[in-house]
Amino acid sequence: MKKVNFKNALAALVLAMVFLVVGIERANAQASTTTIAGAPASGVTFKSSAQAQTDLLNAIKTLKTALQNMIPGSAIYNATFIQANYYGGILAEINAGKSVSEAIQAGLAYAGYPTGTFGSTSPVSRSQIMAMIQDATNLLKL
Repeated sequence: MKKVNFKNALAALVLAMVFLVVGIERANAQASTTTIAGAPASGVTFKSSAQAQTDLLNAIKTLKTALQNMIPGSAIYNATFIQANYYGGILAEINAGKSVSEAIQAGLAYAGYPTGTFGSTSPVSRSQIMAMIQDATNLLKL
């Protein structure tokens, strides 16, 4: 009888610990889903909208050409496709009248981030998103 009580108590304790850990991880995941507010880096001087549009069109054309030589569904294809969509979104935002800096942030919606956030539901990691923002910043800065 004592073994049964001990097993039940141990099982309850383990279950409580699992719920505690899962709850903490879920709370951390929700807390880490944050807006990428600092991107692009402040203090960067960007090209004019006209020059940025030209550079983005050239970059999109290069990416779409590269996509033709890739296997659809592969990791590199998906990454290139997301990058092309991101650049297309930046271009659309510039065409809508936003500054280059604002467009770099708003363009994330075209890459699958409707609120410009990242977290457990994002198709790519935070580091990949930050790399895309950095690539766009490097392409469009003076």
